[in-house]
Amino acid sequence: MNNNLVGDEVGKLFVGGLDWSTTQETLRNYFSQYGEVVDCVIMKDKTTNQSRGFGFVKFKDPNCVRTVLETKPHNLDGRNIDPKPCTPRGMQPEKSRTKEGWKGSKADSNKSKKIFVGGIPHNCGEPELRDYFNRFGVVTEVVMIYDAEKQRPRGGSKEGRTS
Repeated sequence: MNNNLVGDEVGKLFVGGLDWSTTQETLRNYFSQYGEVVDCVIMKDKTTNQSRGFGFVKFKDPNCVRTVLETKPHNLDGRNIDPKPCTPRGMQPEKSRTKEGWKGSKADSNKSKKIFVGGIPHNCGEPELRDYFNRFGVVTEVVMIYDAEKQRPRGGSKEGRTS
């Protein structure tokens, strides 16, 4: 394993749930309240140059990550954003495929109860998704992902659930 790769992840946050209009400047300004930001990037689609709705923030002091994670909720540009610590690829838990699907470590199962659903037809909305997934458990939130230009669903959704 490359030690430089591990070092690059220290003090770095993945930030999901960004609004399409969020800029690197507004992202940097928001997280600067927790410490000195040395790097900040919003990931963009290579073809359209549109935001992909997530980015990364790196702090000079790695302890700032803990402060950010202990402070919730985080709201930027009218959206609840979801900062998470970056884990070096070599340090991530191994995942295995079982008959029930992909599984990580037991600790992973308690971290998030959100799922991503892709390939949703454009004529399918939040009520239809909620009705479908309610047969598996209580759906607490449905977030449709919209194409910023066309103002129609992009065919993906994040589902929140309780057990």
